[in-house]
Amino acid sequence: ALVELTYRCNLDCVICYNDTDLAGAPLTTAEYVRFFADLRDLGALNLTLTGGEPLAHPDFFTLGREARQLGFVVRVKSNAHALRGRLAQRMKDEVDPFTIEVSLHGASAQTHDRQTRVPGSFARLIANIRESQALGLRFRVNAPLTVWNEHEIEAMFALVDELGVPF
Repeated sequence: ALVELTYRCNLDCVICYNDTDLAGAPLTTAEYVRFFADLRDLGALNLTLTGGEPLAHPDFFTLGREARQLGFVVRVKSNAHALRGRLAQRMKDEVDPFTIEVSLHGASAQTHDRQTRVPGSFARLIANIRESQALGLRFRVNAPLTVWNEHEIEAMFALVDELGVPF
């Protein structure tokens, strides 16, 4: 099951389908936990926490821990922009996801940052992956193909190989 925890995000990717203007009330933490239990009872084995940026959800760590305690193989889809330092350590200690899926929008800062519309997002992504790998967190890289990055496909493969991350 793939569960969108929030529409909030700290990037503004050109290609994102996320509608930050959607109205409605988010589920409470208790409602999410009941929902997770229902998914478990239906036989779901994997639970992917996503968003927007799931780490922007104020109760992300509570929800991640609950998902693990319910027996799910937990995956997280994140832009990894905030995944460093104490937050990365908490991810390892409290959630320890099977994998964290991140999007790479190019093999260069110029291309990646153009698509995220956040200067420095490429350097931060690469640094945060490296730091988090040292803690034992596991990653998978997705690369949405666009006209802005198609000329960097081979370089993206090389970068992902250098990082030692599945692509």
